[in-house]
Amino acid sequence: MIPRGCTVQNSFAIPYKASEVAVVWVTYVQSGDIVIDKITADCIISDSKVTLGLSQEETLKLKPWAKIQIQIRIRLHDGRATKSNIIETTTDRVLKEMVI
Repeated sequence: MIPRGCTVQNSFAIPYKASEVAVVWVTYVQSGDIVIDKITADCIISDSKVTLGLSQEETLKLKPWAKIQIQIRIRLHDGRATKSNIIETTTDRVLKEMVI
């Protein structure tokens, strides 16, 4: 679950060493619409892991109690492109819609 109105750190396991990864995209979708899109500069890539942060502003863009689909796409230095399976989770609600 991704809590709305909070700062969140997401980590995803990947089957590559950091030195193999050229580009990363992490996309968060709700109801068929891209809500959050993170790129390589937003991520920390380490061996077997991609880590990124979501801000309060970003998590407040998510609809409460709705399903979220997340997918990681990676291009390697050798030109190969790959993607993760779609990860499904949900979000909760926050009583006061504001950044603190």
